[in-house]
Amino acid sequence: MDKVVYYPLNHKNPYVAIVTEAIKNAGYEVYDLEDIKKNHKLAKEIKIINLNWFDSIGDCQLWKAIALLMRQLLRVAYYKWCGMKIIYTMHNRQAHDTKYKRINYFLMKFLCKKADYIAVLCTYSKKILRDFLSNEDIEKKVRVMYHPSYEGAYSEKKMPIPELPNSVKRNMHILFMGSVRPYKNIELILEAANKLQGKNIEFVIAGKANNKDYEKLIQDKVNHLSKVTFIPRFIEDSEMFSFYDWADIVLIPLDIKSSLNSGSSVLAFTMGKTVIIPKIGTVRDFPRELMFSYEYENESEHLNALVDKINEAFMKWSDNPKSIERMGSEIREYLNNNFSKEKTEERYRKLYQEAIK
Repeated sequence: MDKVVYYPLNHKNPYVAIVTEAIKNAGYEVYDLEDIKKNHKLAKEIKIINLNWFDSIGDCQLWKAIALLMRQLLRVAYYKWCGMKIIYTMHNRQAHDTKYKRINYFLMKFLCKKADYIAVLCTYSKKILRDFLSNEDIEKKVRVMYHPSYEGAYSEKKMPIPELPNSVKRNMHILFMGSVRPYKNIELILEAANKLQGKNIEFVIAGKANNKDYEKLIQDKVNHLSKVTFIPRFIEDSEMFSFYDWADIVLIPLDIKSSLNSGSSVLAFTMGKTVIIPKIGTVRDFPRELMFSYEYENESEHLNALVDKINEAFMKWSDNPKSIERMGSEIREYLNNNFSKEKTEERYRKLYQEAIK
């Protein structure tokens, strides 16, 4: 059985757990990066190293960013020297919340050049990669793996969530679920909610903030909005279904400068919910009539586009709530037909066989 490294091997991350299970089922023995750090003999036996989020240098001091960059460059050189085939999985346009765009750009370009293959999670990534590679190299190196469905990853047992508003169903329920960070445009949600206060729309923002100052900033703004509930804590896997069951629609107003893929949208689809979301890479691989997607150029355009799409969804829901429900059911079916665990296993088997031959 061929040995591969998948980094990071974090089974608490549902995406990583699903992909590594698919790789094992495809016939490979999967190791973590830590396993080869002090075991050069094992490192020489590794056929493939699959790097995820290896291009991410976030918010830190400049000296540390440069040190992290040098570490990543040296690591890649070592993997090459050991004879490993490098597969670089590209998740984002650039690192979220980064202060050093040039450093991140350099690292992404370096990884694109040095990788034997580039695994991308949406077809649109090929267009983004034109900044780093020629069309010939894109054709040669890039393989579209797609973000797999989360089907089976979360319990579908309903449980009480005390913080959820106990509202009557004459209101449309909009959910934001995920880490509360600036690139998720939480403040934009609140601006939109403020503009829509006269309508029968309720918002829930659920997720842990990246720091206490940002949590306080959001909470202070929420305090002035009667139809917004902020639940600033980590949401357990066992609670996920109950949050999505409360929602009619999921709101994901991502920053298009850094966002390319969205696990949050795939999770919403898995839960049978449609979304309001910018037209990022992930959703371009789904039928557009099954969601409320939009485009924007700047922040003021984003607010207007977001409010327009919420209004469009609200009008559709007001006319017939079941129509929104049907959109969610159909997009879940499309997801599971095209991006199932079985298809993920087939795609990784094909990619790894191609890399090793």
